[in-house]
Amino acid sequence: MKRLLPVFSVVLAAALAVPVLAGPKKPKRPGVSVRVSPRVSHAPLPGHTRHVFLYITIENVTPEWEQYWCPEFRVEWGDGSASGRESDCVPFHEASAEDLAYREYPFTYDYKWGIGHSRINVELHRAGKKFDSKSADITVGVGH
Repeated sequence: MKRLLPVFSVVLAAALAVPVLAGPKKPKRPGVSVRVSPRVSHAPLPGHTRHVFLYITIENVTPEWEQYWCPEFRVEWGDGSASGRESDCVPFHEASAEDLAYREYPFTYDYKWGIGHSRINVELHRAGKKFDSKSADITVGVGH
């Protein structure tokens, strides 16, 4: 039994050292969600449009994930059209803790497409390079 004690001590010391040698863990990736309103709508009358509201929410931005602070957005609306927008924000180091914890970016679009199901795709870019993407679905039905 006394012979196993030195071996056990070495194994225990190695096991305890592994997390220290691995270094600190990178914080969890910020949460990104995309919400569209209305999700279900009647088709617009011929020659008219229907408003759709798109909300992109980014939560819990940390210095390790700074690219999520006020990115450029590119939106494909599901009808063949696309739009983009750069965020107008203070620099990351000047942002308030409240803004880093939760920030919402609203979009409005007048869609003209007909009846059916469409997917709205959102890409997040920094310096012209895509680093994340999300999507939301919308269904257009026959009006009464």
